[in-house]
Amino acid sequence: APQFPWATSSFLQLDVANLWFGDGKSVGKLHFDAYENLMTMVSGQKQFVLYDPSDNTRLYEGHIREAQYEMDASGDGFYRRKLMESTSMVNSPVDINDPADVMRYPRFAQANALRCTVNEGDTLFVPSFWWHEVISTPATHEARNVAVNYWYKPLYTKDFPCKSCRVRFNLAYEHVLRSLQSKKEEQSRDEL
Repeated sequence: APQFPWATSSFLQLDVANLWFGDGKSVGKLHFDAYENLMTMVSGQKQFVLYDPSDNTRLYEGHIREAQYEMDASGDGFYRRKLMESTSMVNSPVDINDPADVMRYPRFAQANALRCTVNEGDTLFVPSFWWHEVISTPATHEARNVAVNYWYKPLYTKDFPCKSCRVRFNLAYEHVLRSLQSKKEEQSRDEL
């Protein structure tokens, strides 16, 4: 397993580790996660298209509402019992690969994308609330795509769904600011 001592010291607080395993033909449509994310490729590759949170209004933030389902009496299927007010996933209706979407969503033309490819053995840091679309491709020698990501509590928080809300510093990391301030004061004393 990769070691990230700079992330696991007193800096970032690990919340969840995920294993992503697929045939390498999947696309994670444009969304953001409320976590600091370290994503490591084990097999195959992933192409990321990233957008800064300041592009939020240009990406037309939407959300998928959570629902409660129950199995029907026959046990052959499920029916939706209740649609919740809470959000299970934030997404964008913009298809970044469809030129016609610039007509449907004109502000999208002003969004600035960063693109990168993550190969086997590489690790990418995706900051919390950064929009990203992920295209997975299989390894050349086998039809699979395997990645591990580590989700850390976010340095910044944001209310969502909320198209106009801004990110703000997460007070759970106040100890980091205090430590930095203490080191700065210590350096100032040493310089005298």
